[in-house]
This record gives sequence, C-alpha cells and structure tokens, in this order.
Amino acid sequence: MSEATAPTPPPDHSPWPDCEQRYVTPVTAEADAQQQAGGRAVITPYRDGPLIVRGDFDLRTQDGQVIDPGRATVALCRCGHSAVKPFCDGTHKKARFQAPG
Repeated sequence: MSEATAPTPPPDHSPWPDCEQRYVTPVTAEADAQQQAGGRAVITPYRDGPLIVRGDFDLRTQDGQVIDPGRATVALCRCGHSAVKPFCDGTHKKARFQAPG
C-alpha cells in the first residue's frame, strides 16, 4: 500500500482563491470571539457552499495524518468537486451544488 500524503491548500495568497471571501471571514461576533479565545471549533454550513470551520481544530486524513490548513479558518468542500479536497476551491458554483445553509 502506498503512503498517502496530506492535501495542502494551493500556493496562493488565499488557500482558496476561487472560493468567495465571505466564506473565510467571521460571520458572527460569537464565532469570531470563540476563535480568538481558542475555544471549541464552530462549523457553519453555507447555503450552496462549503463548511466553514473556525476555532481550535485538528484536520486529519482518514489515516490520521495531520493536514495543515495554513490558517485558523478553513472552508471545507461539501460538493465533492473541489480539486484541492478537503478544501473548497469554489467549484460548487460551476457544479451548481445545492444544499441548505
């Protein structure tokens, strides 16, 4: 069995250049305060978009390898079409992905 490598965000100013900026900025004062205080992770599903994870969290492969997200707030793909899974790359818009927020 070959050894799996942990995915990393694309090398760009933003780990998800095609995913709308609104996804990676704090939505509520409560989520922002929890993130800054190092509190529990807050996961927010966006309508027709990714899952946003803020706060203290570990991201791992199914084999337990740590995935370095490169930032404290991440957008995780939920449409299944991202080229940089598990991260969102905005492909949900092209795929016309639909899901409740």
